[in-house]
Amino acid sequence: MDKFVETILQKITRQGCNLSIVKNTDGFLSRVDTQQIFIKEAGVTLLADSPLALRVHYERWYKGSGERFCYIVNDLDEILPDIKVEAFCCEFSVADVLWGYDRGELFRWNPPYSVLHHLFENKLNSYLNAAQTREEMGYVSEDMPVYDLEKISENVRSIQLDWLSAETMEKVCRYILSAISNRMYPQMEFLIDEINGKFQSFIDNNYIGLLTKSHLTRPYSVNKVLLHINSAHKEQIDKVALFVIDGMSYWQYLMLKDMLAEKDIEPVDNVCYAWMPSITKLSRQALFRGDMPKDSYVQNPQNESKLWFEYWKKRQVPASTVWYEHNGSIVNPELYNRYGYVTTSLDNHMHGCRDLKDLYDLTSNRLVEIVPDIMKLYDAGYTIYITADHGNVYSHAWRTLNAQEKAMLYTNESRGGRHLIFTKEEHLKYFFHENPGLTDDMYIRGNYAVWRTAKCFKGENEVTHGGCHFLEMIVPFAKIEKK
Repeated sequence: MDKFVETILQKITRQGCNLSIVKNTDGFLSRVDTQQIFIKEAGVTLLADSPLALRVHYERWYKGSGERFCYIVNDLDEILPDIKVEAFCCEFSVADVLWGYDRGELFRWNPPYSVLHHLFENKLNSYLNAAQTREEMGYVSEDMPVYDLEKISENVRSIQLDWLSAETMEKVCRYILSAISNRMYPQMEFLIDEINGKFQSFIDNNYIGLLTKSHLTRPYSVNKVLLHINSAHKEQIDKVALFVIDGMSYWQYLMLKDMLAEKDIEPVDNVCYAWMPSITKLSRQALFRGDMPKDSYVQNPQNESKLWFEYWKKRQVPASTVWYEHNGSIVNPELYNRYGYVTTSLDNHMHGCRDLKDLYDLTSNRLVEIVPDIMKLYDAGYTIYITADHGNVYSHAWRTLNAQEKAMLYTNESRGGRHLIFTKEEHLKYFFHENPGLTDDMYIRGNYAVWRTAKCFKGENEVTHGGCHFLEMIVPFAKIEKK
């Protein structure tokens, strides 16, 4: 067994105990590269998830399996006593096994596994200060980022912003992804606000027109996706899959794109606009209806499946060749020609993330499960379209709504962290009369209002969606050509 892995296992496991619960503040044990090494070298599964998901795993998979697991948690008190009594509980940071290096620098840069492995093997007889630790990490990896905010600001501000271009989103979101992975997003947030301010001008002048723009060359909004797919694949025997990742922001898509590249898959990138408010009931409904959404619609997998089947029935595609799957496995794809698939694994846990680094780690874990499903469809000969119903944004607490304000809203689905839908326009006018400072911060149309800026109607900060920030409105629309 690799000595680095063995040393870590001595810290986080105990002989004769197949279950460990580890509080890991630096995120090292939640990373995909770490998890893959531990499976390969030691047969130990590192599992980072919500307390509820870990409970389910404990009952359904751990009990009686005889396999070794480490549950990675934010707080040891999250786990119920009946599980803890059976487990070895501890706290761990990778700096615990890297003696002599500056702990703060290890935490700040969060270097890749290969770099950490080298630091472990390079035994030290003396302590390295912060600069020396950085130099040592830089010596191992020439690509180690130097987070120069002044230079990054200059680079980001030089990007020509074309809000209908995937190239623009890739350039901007590569900087965002780097900031998140290096725990530097708060320092870069002022730049995101600047970019979003420019996007709001585009929304004011162009959003409504995008909803009716021709779909022939590409879909500009989610309600045109099925129309585009149908026009691009007129033959009923064409094998086409729509793969929807609920709540995936464009920077998360870049993580998926990088993982697909490892399998020699290069999607053709484009962008598409979510429905506004950017909530599942409206935006994913528009996606599967192939038309503008209806307020009366009830969002659930059964109704979504019905929309998918009805759309293709109207286009004379035999029902026996159509399939829809929600959060399940890709089953017998060779039997079908129109395969609709939705995974909510990102969105289900997104709202519980403390910050975007949490979401980054969650995304890394979930994509390990998502990529094999995409590959099943690819191997079965499908042309695959990957998209999302909406993205997400890290939002700062404004305040929660009071009882009177809630009473003016349409239904339970009409209020969220970043959107409000009022029963009457006069209620909307009254709300903004009482809160005049919000007028410039919100996009108002008809009886709804959504946050333009990164704020939310909550008592604490939250990763969420529902507004018209560019990170929640512009979603990927990527095409993988058939094998």
